[in-house]
Amino acid sequence: MSKKCIKCGAELDDIAVFCDECGTKQIIQHTAAGNEKAFSKVKPQNPANSTQTFSSEETLIYSNSIGKKNSALGIASLVFGIISILSFGVLIIPELIGLIIGFIDLKDSNYKHSFTIVGIILSILSIVLFIIMMVIGSHA
Repeated sequence: MSKKCIKCGAELDDIAVFCDECGTKQIIQHTAAGNEKAFSKVKPQNPANSTQTFSSEETLIYSNSIGKKNSALGIASLVFGIISILSFGVLIIPELIGLIIGFIDLKDSNYKHSFTIVGIILSILSIVLFIIMMVIGSHA
């Protein structure tokens, strides 16, 4: 135990990420050819001022979604997907509109696509549900 907490000074295991005493996230050090590099340090959360620093890897992961909003086409794709799944795929028009709008929206990289992807998945599921109902209905 040669590592100490950056906040309270408690002794920690060398591989500890959080302090056992105060819960503060510790500096993560990677050793490669004797070089130690601190990748991230998270200061303890204080309601008055909460600051957080990210490593280059974390910044790369989160930079694609920060500041982006869902587009109107993505929301429309989600709405049509919900309508199509609630109608059990019987109304074929909402499924097709949800798919078309969803795929059009996926081309625009200025927006998040979470609603769009859910809308496309719901539209595809409702088409599959409709096909299954038609096959079961034809055998009855």
